[in-house]
Amino acid sequence: MEAAKVFGDANYAKLDPFTIGLSHPDGLLALTNKSGGVDAHFTSSPFHEQEMKLPGVRTLTTNYEILGGPATAVVIAATTKFRDANPKAYQAFYDALSEAIATINKDKRTAAKVYLEQAKDTKNSVDDIYAMISASDYHYTLIPQKVGATADFMYKIGSIKTKPTSWKDLFFPEAHALPGD
Repeated sequence: MEAAKVFGDANYAKLDPFTIGLSHPDGLLALTNKSGGVDAHFTSSPFHEQEMKLPGVRTLTTNYEILGGPATAVVIAATTKFRDANPKAYQAFYDALSEAIATINKDKRTAAKVYLEQAKDTKNSVDDIYAMISASDYHYTLIPQKVGATADFMYKIGSIKTKPTSWKDLFFPEAHALPGD
């Protein structure tokens, strides 16, 4: 999306030949070890914060800058077939996710401790994780943000065949009452 803004819509993929796909941990390792020619990494927490501690590394842009405000970074997906065949399991997962988000937002320090234990993360401290999840541009929410803009762009460049009429076309009814975009 940023390449399309800078180079024009027809050149949205201009920088693609200079990119490789790596998992976030592998991208961090490649940047840290200066291996494989990796000298930039578009990533998420906690990898971004770990990379910011490396000499010479700086943030060039963020998904918030590219999309013009808070943007959903992670979406959990399920097929309609699964949801229809397993309504109780789907609802239990949705309710558990909602409860987890509320729990994190209620006590971020405890959430940081739980994360470190569950992830077996030894690279970060409770204070590190707490600072990450308490940052002003870091939100735990069920509200879809900027997914409509992302879908519109994907349609424009041909990545998806059908343009959604609304962000709600991309989510099950449980999310429709939320103030998404």
